[in-house]
Amino acid sequence: MYRSYGGLGGTEILVVLVIVLIIVLAIAIPYLLTLQRALEVTSPEVRSMSPGQVWLLLIPLFNLFWIFNVVRAIADAFEGEYRKRGIQLADPRPTYNIGMAYATLNVSGTVLSYIPVIKILGSVLGLASFVLWIIYWVKVAEHKNALKNSMPFYMPQQPQGNQQQY
Repeated sequence: MYRSYGGLGGTEILVVLVIVLIIVLAIAIPYLLTLQRALEVTSPEVRSMSPGQVWLLLIPLFNLFWIFNVVRAIADAFEGEYRKRGIQLADPRPTYNIGMAYATLNVSGTVLSYIPVIKILGSVLGLASFVLWIIYWVKVAEHKNALKNSMPFYMPQQPQGNQQQY
């Protein structure tokens, strides 16, 4: 029996789902590579998670809970690596607060979006989560690059003597 959903047949729906999956993966893969590489720039002794475990975020529903472990593990690894290198930071657990805010709003928005009466609140929380996710991604990348380049983060080098800074 042929069913139609909003004027779309089964084949059209399948094509749309494949396109959506490709778009999601095109965004998720660079994000997860950033998280993996962030853990890779830290020493194994300061990590509580292997870098490859970030890919478990691709598992639907499980990712809603796993993100909290990933955020914690990355923040702790950054903190441990900075301490190991003797670099002082203004924030003792870099990326932790923004990551937890993003993860919490993501889970809350997802759950609330399934409750008919307050579905709009879930959408608002989802939008806020999206913004925080982008900020989190950028912050993780900044710390990853700072550690990769072995330069102190948040502590710009001061010019010595009469050297001009460009």
